[in-house]
Amino acid sequence: MGGIGFQEACILGFMAIAIKFHIIMVQQERSRELMDRPRRWRALLYVMYTSLALITMRIIFRLVEFAAGMDPEKNPIPYHEAYFLVLDCLPMLICCCLINAVHPGRILVGENSEFPKGLSRKEKKALKQAKKEAKAQAKEEQKAAKRSNGYEMV
Repeated sequence: MGGIGFQEACILGFMAIAIKFHIIMVQQERSRELMDRPRRWRALLYVMYTSLALITMRIIFRLVEFAAGMDPEKNPIPYHEAYFLVLDCLPMLICCCLINAVHPGRILVGENSEFPKGLSRKEKKALKQAKKEAKAQAKEEQKAAKRSNGYEMV
């Protein structure tokens, strides 16, 4: 119960920070400081608000479920799957769908937002082949050095 309460406290703290961010962004839009930047940040913020509300609903369900105890006559919640599906799974499914629909990666872009590109499969294969050839070359040179020093057995 304490952990669930702490989780809700963290969500409320995060919500306060998000609201403060929202207020600052609206003020900057009004003062024309965001003219060159996209305004799609609102959709992401509204999805975040909705997700936090759904998570809060889930947390309240969990608190009610655990607070009433495990007696089937006093608390039917742990013994009926419908409560769990509607008040626990469904809010999380909706959150996941919303965040996928308004994905942060499409909105939070900038000059240095791209992940560095790794080597392609072709480049990796060529690098591996070059290492293999260098190793074979070093082995041949080692054999040649042994032959020239008379260590090679005939």
